[in-house]
Amino acid sequence: MNTSVTALIAVRSRELRDALHALLEATIHIHAVYRTSDAQTSIECLETYHPALMLCDYVIFNEVGVWENTQVLVLVDNRVEQNQVIAKGVSNVVITGTPVDDLVTMIHSLLNAGAGSVNDD
Repeated sequence: MNTSVTALIAVRSRELRDALHALLEATIHIHAVYRTSDAQTSIECLETYHPALMLCDYVIFNEVGVWENTQVLVLVDNRVEQNQVIAKGVSNVVITGTPVDDLVTMIHSLLNAGAGSVNDD
């Protein structure tokens, strides 16, 4: 039985959105990946699709926050942003330049932790 995951990539940079999309499709069975570049569209996507995973940048995270039943991974540029995200209660933070293998491991861990949000085909 395959497990499928719905994910949201909420990142302002088109290049980073595309790279994360390719990474998710290459490493995890993805049912659907939604991509947004602003907070309002991200909120609409969260309300409509209830993704199991949200990868977001620091700016969008500050506007969207965390959502029930959605595992959040915040991508930041530096330690100051990392500390600010952690201060808001989110420990799943990746600093730009983190090795891809570490990012994939973290995503798998988040999805396993939120297994109640993952749907079976």
